[in-house]
Amino acid sequence: MPATFVCLSASFDTILKEKNVHTLPAQRYDVMNADNIFLERYWNVINTPLMDDGGEVMCIIHTADEITDLVKAERLEKERSALAGANDYLQELINIFNAPLQVLEPICKYP
Repeated sequence: MPATFVCLSASFDTILKEKNVHTLPAQRYDVMNADNIFLERYWNVINTPLMDDGGEVMCIIHTADEITDLVKAERLEKERSALAGANDYLQELINIFNAPLQVLEPICKYP
């Protein structure tokens, strides 16, 4: 059973026990496009219990909002940050090698 379904089932179990809203961490659940190609998608999932007059869970309202663009933007920012750090390090090395070399006169001169 895929991890997404395990998380969803666990969320429902939590709601039935605690009778409170339960939010899952971002979930990856790919969808198929018209060309039968799966596209990477991420979802923010909130499960909300609907209670009866006796305080028991009557049903669970499952809400999923697509957050793919946000997840991809965060991933790109992490990659950009890592590349910027590597670029800074390489620039320091270039600066070291571009600095004028100091030529030392030999202490002993041979005839």
